[in-house]
Amino acid sequence: MFRKTIDKVKKDLMTGMYTLLVLLILDRKGPSYGFEIMKIIREKSHNMFAPSDSTIYNILHGLEKQGYVSSYWAEAVSGPPRRYYEITEKGRELLKEMMYLTKEIYDLISRIGGDRAC
Repeated sequence: MFRKTIDKVKKDLMTGMYTLLVLLILDRKGPSYGFEIMKIIREKSHNMFAPSDSTIYNILHGLEKQGYVSSYWAEAVSGPPRRYYEITEKGRELLKEMMYLTKEIYDLISRIGGDRAC
């Protein structure tokens, strides 16, 4: 029962966080393709967070539809062409707001939890 609850909480929390992480990766790294973004999240989290490729691509398509990222096709060193995504200025504004909100949430957890928080 405990594991099921933790898995649901993790899923709910990560839904929004994956959007933030995708934007953050595109802002810091520059143009990237979906699998590369997924790999960075897995590596940086030591596989604690492992979004599926469909999760990442759904986020990217949604962000593109809203004008937060743009995409283009480019030849890959090996294999078929890849679709690269890059953050737009509108996306940078969204990222800034999401980072601020994340900090506010962390600060609230710290204020409520005191020395037992994060």
